Amino acid sequence: MSGIKKLLSKHISKYPYVEIKWHDIEDSSEWSNLESLSKEILPVAVSKGYLLNQDNGVTKLFRDYIETKGKDTFEDIGSTVIIPTSVIVSMRKIKL
Repeated sequence: MSGIKKLLSKHISKYPYVEIKWHDIEDSSEWSNLESLSKEILPVAVSKGYLLNQDNGVTKLFRDYIETKGKDTFEDIGSTVIIPTSVIVSMRKIKL
């Protein structure tokens, strides 16, 4: 699904529902030492949603949408996520 670039559609079936695993940033303001920092690993976050696109180094998802009354289309979206494509570990399409 890398490099996905498509025209925007008002039909939800045009957007694959995906699960993306990605390396998240972790920080700490606690006192520590070099040895413990050298052993730290990045957490893997998991996001699920409708894939809008992957373009210019970012992957965009939306999780919610409002159906248009009486039509097979949708209007507004919510719960959006923008992930730097370079931190994605895996992406898989989920059948609904």
